[in-house]
Amino acid sequence: MRIENAAGSSYERIILDMKEKKCFYMAASSILTELAIEVAKKAEVFINAQEMSSQGPAWSLPASSIPILDSAEEIQRILEKK
Repeated sequence: MRIENAAGSSYERIILDMKEKKCFYMAASSILTELAIEVAKKAEVFINAQEMSSQGPAWSLPASSIPILDSAEEIQRILEKK
């Protein structure tokens, strides 16, 4: 299945991967402004993919991988990079 917007961007991957119960996230409001799906079954599959993606991430970041800055020097060093 291939779904394209007015700019010609393809959404083929998100639909095919939904069959494997995988979900990919995208900024749908800016991408799907002029989307046209002419086959009812394809529209249903696409809508189901959108609903699945809105239910939250399929994975979560482990808390141990988030560094905790506890000194003023570390915080200042990070802020200086910006």
